[in-house]
Amino acid sequence: MTAVALTAGTAVIGAGTANADPSSNDWKQLRLCESGDNYTTNTGNNYYGAYQFDLSTWKSVGGSGRPDQASKAEQDYRALYLYRMRGWAPWICADLVGLQNDSDAGSGRKPSSGEFGNGGGTPAPPSTPAPPSNPAPPSNPAPKPPANGQPAYPGALKYGDYADGLKAWQKQVQAMGYGTFDGTGWYGAKTKLALNALQKKAGLPVSDTFTQAAWAAAWDSANSMKPSAPKPKPPSTPAPKPPSSSAPAHPGAIAWGDYSEPLKKWQQQMTALGYGDFDGTGWYGDKTRAGVSALQARAGLPVTGKLDAKSWAAAWNSANANVDAKVPSFPGALKWGEYSATLKQWQWQMTLMGYGSFDGTGWYGDKTETALKALQTKAGLPVRNAFDAKSWAAAWDVKNAKADITTPTAQPKPAPAQPPKAQPPAAKPPAKYVPATDASCKVNSSSALAWGGTDMVQGKTYRDLQCFQRVLGKRGYGLSGTGYFGSATKAAVDRFQADRGLQRTGKVDRATWVAAWESR
Repeated sequence: MTAVALTAGTAVIGAGTANADPSSNDWKQLRLCESGDNYTTNTGNNYYGAYQFDLSTWKSVGGSGRPDQASKAEQDYRALYLYRMRGWAPWICADLVGLQNDSDAGSGRKPSSGEFGNGGGTPAPPSTPAPPSNPAPPSNPAPKPPANGQPAYPGALKYGDYADGLKAWQKQVQAMGYGTFDGTGWYGAKTKLALNALQKKAGLPVSDTFTQAAWAAAWDSANSMKPSAPKPKPPSTPAPKPPSSSAPAHPGAIAWGDYSEPLKKWQQQMTALGYGDFDGTGWYGDKTRAGVSALQARAGLPVTGKLDAKSWAAAWNSANANVDAKVPSFPGALKWGEYSATLKQWQWQMTLMGYGSFDGTGWYGDKTETALKALQTKAGLPVRNAFDAKSWAAAWDVKNAKADITTPTAQPKPAPAQPPKAQPPAAKPPAKYVPATDASCKVNSSSALAWGGTDMVQGKTYRDLQCFQRVLGKRGYGLSGTGYFGSATKAAVDRFQADRGLQRTGKVDRATWVAAWESR
C-alpha cells in the first residue's frame, strides 16, 4: 500500500511508515457513507464531523471541543489515531462499504509528527491555534443590555446548537410559564417547543430559528403564560387563592377510542413536558396511548397504556419531563425476529414521532423494520434492517418527526359511560428471519435465482441483494452478503457490467442479475 492522503490538500501520512494504513480511497468511502464527506456536519444526533465522532470517543484520541468545529486536518488525524487503536470497529459504515482491517489496525501506535504531514512536509499534528498575543480591541463597543434586564442577543441559534447566553433565555421562559428548564444552554426538543409557543403567543412567525424578535419576546410580560393576578374584591369578600399547580381531577377510566373533554388538558400538558406535539383533541387514540406508556416508563409506573389516576397526575410532575435528548440506553444491534424489553420504549417513541401505531410489544417484526428504515431515510442514515446506536437515538430527535397521525375531525356528543373496550390480543412473535447463505443463494449454480421484479439501486437495503453480492463475491468482485447497496456494491456492479458487456446502468437490473449466475 502506498502513502495515504486522507484528504486532498490536507493531512498526508508519510510513505516511510504508512504502508500498513488505509488508502485515501478507503477514508473517502468511509466519510461519504458516514457524513456525505461533510467535515462541518452537526445534525443534532450527538455525532459530529466527517467521521461522526461522539464526544467521548473524540476525547479518547486527544480531541478537544467538538469534532465538527475542528479543522479537516485534525479530524483526519484523530480518525487515523482511532483506527490504530481499534481498527474499523467504531464505524458502522466501514462494514457497509466493505473496508478490511490491515496490520496496523488496533496497533495502538499513535501517529507521530514525522508520519503526519502536509504535501510531504512533517509538521506536528494539528492543534487549536493560540490566540494572538495582542488582540486588537473591537472597533465598536459591545451593545448595552436593554433596560428590562434582557441579555444581549447571542445570534440566530439553530436546533442542536449550544450558547452560554441561551441559559438566561431558558430561565426566563420558565419564569414566564413555558415549562421547566435546567438552563443547560443546549437547544433541544423542549427548548424548541417553548420557542414555538412563545412565537405564537407574541404573534411572530413560527420557526425553529431564534430571531432577535423571539429572543426579546421572552422579556415582554405581555407574552407570559401565567395567569394574571386576580382583581381585588371588596374587603367583605376574601381574596381568591392562587391557582393550584397540582393536577386537575382525574376524569375516570378512559379507554382507547373514547373522547373526553378533560383529556385535552392532559394532552396539552404532555406537549409541554416534551412528549410530542399533541393537538389536544380529547381523543384517546394511538398517539395518546403511546404517550401514556412513555410517561409511565419515565415515572416508574407499571406500563399498561391505560390512563389511570397515577398516570394522569404524573403529567403534572416536572420530574417526569421528557427533556432534551434523554435517550434510553441502546440495547445493542437488534435484528429482525428478536425480542428486547427496551425496544418497547423505541416503539412508543416512534408512535409519538408519527411513524405508525405500535403496541410496544418489544418484538422486531415487519412493522418495526418498515418504521426503522423510514426513520433512517428521514435522518440521513444508511438504510439497513439492523438497529445501530444512531438509528436508536434518531427516534428521540424532534427533527426526524413525521406528520402527526390523523385524528377524527368531528367530535361526537358525550355518550353515557360504557364498559371499557376490549383491547386486542398481544401480537404473536413473528417467525425469525433466516439470513442468506451460499447454499440458499445457489452461488455455485449456473441457474439464477428468480428475479424479484424490482431494480436495486445505491443507498437502499434489499434482502435479495444478499445473494447477488455473495455470487459476485465468489466471482472475485470483493463483496459479501450484507444486503446494503453501498458504494462498494456500486463499484462492483459497474465493473461487472463492463466485464460482461452489459449496459452500464449502475443498478442491479434483470439482465445484471441473471448474468451474475451465468458467469461462473
